[in-house]
Amino acid sequence: MRTPCLRREKTVNQPDPVIVVGTTTDYIDWIRDARPGQTLFLTDTPLRQEATEPAPGPGEEILCDLTDADGVFALLVKHLAAGGRRPAGIACFDCENMLLTADLARRLDLPYPSASAVRNCRSKLASKQLWQPARVPCPRFQVARTAAEAQAFAQSLAGPCVIKPISGAGSELTFRCDSPVEARACFEQVKLALDDRKSLPMFNQVTAGPTAALMEEWIDGIEYSCDFVIDKGAVTIVRMARKYALKHGLFGITAGYELLPDSGPFNAGHLREHLARGAAALGLERAFCMVDLIDQGGIPCFLEMAPRPGGDCLPWLLRRAAGVDVMGAYLDFCAGRPATPRPRVAPWLAVRLFADRGGVLRHIDTSELNADPRVRDIYLKRHPGDKIELPPGDYDSWILGHVVYEPDPRLPVDHQNDKLAAMVRIKWD
Repeated sequence: MRTPCLRREKTVNQPDPVIVVGTTTDYIDWIRDARPGQTLFLTDTPLRQEATEPAPGPGEEILCDLTDADGVFALLVKHLAAGGRRPAGIACFDCENMLLTADLARRLDLPYPSASAVRNCRSKLASKQLWQPARVPCPRFQVARTAAEAQAFAQSLAGPCVIKPISGAGSELTFRCDSPVEARACFEQVKLALDDRKSLPMFNQVTAGPTAALMEEWIDGIEYSCDFVIDKGAVTIVRMARKYALKHGLFGITAGYELLPDSGPFNAGHLREHLARGAAALGLERAFCMVDLIDQGGIPCFLEMAPRPGGDCLPWLLRRAAGVDVMGAYLDFCAGRPATPRPRVAPWLAVRLFADRGGVLRHIDTSELNADPRVRDIYLKRHPGDKIELPPGDYDSWILGHVVYEPDPRLPVDHQNDKLAAMVRIKWD
């Protein structure tokens, strides 16, 4: 099986580190390989205990309770003092730890978006409340605190609506509703799921109520994902990718990404203007950002924005298709180095692999994928013995990995995505 990253032993001088707050262990493994000795990881203790990747040494990683900001700060200061090092910057790849990162950055006098800007990004309600008066295109929206309010919003539209948590990330607990009755039922489903998740930092909805939901009009169009840098009002587009939605089952789940040249279907200058206004409205002055948007006849309709690079399989796709380490570029940016220029990309795709049932994995066979001449990389994040739970119970464990491939130009991309994903053979206990 082809893997995205092989450990290489390197001897380097120890520069002042960039602090990486609360990222996943597969990202840690990538960063340690690409930037040995240049980072200090603050990692949630249970996450490290469950990891299969090799653990960093005590000089590279502090295990802590990331919900205790004061405790994390005390451990960090003690660690830095013992090594006689000062951090070169601070970075965060995961939405749920951005507020902690902003707090640490303030205490350490390091550049990072403010806590208020992070809160604006983390709230899908606040972002749209700020975008509308700033003339940043976004869907019509309304908060629903009861099923009746959800139903009434759906009745006010001429077409479908979308219901989602006000906080959260990606498409977790996001539903398309084609009728007012369906909107009422989906609200009850979201409310129950949010009640189960109320202790999770990802779903902190203090300002709107723990079980409030965001109602949006459904926008008919192709969705895109973009990374960009904003610095002193100037925007540099780092990469653009088209999203391919999962055809069956859950709404809003991305099945694959296609890298695009330049700014995709949007006029580059107009897109930069929209990105600058959108970031400024949220309070982002200097940040490396991702944004999800929908094409409305060449006009970008913004869904959400966050001060971090795009995740999922995009870093692996960028590395294979363009030779660009976007995670390393983000760390450079956080250390105060210049913004990353846009890479030259090959029009390759990454297809995500999903489990079609829950249970305990016994074996994953990728031999058919390995034999396909289009395939450039296979990455598996689940292994024999792992327990898989399907959404809405768990939106993470059912993601088995992804495949990076160079498409056959004679065949439709959707068809190739489906065929490649179907080549994975899974056995269950």
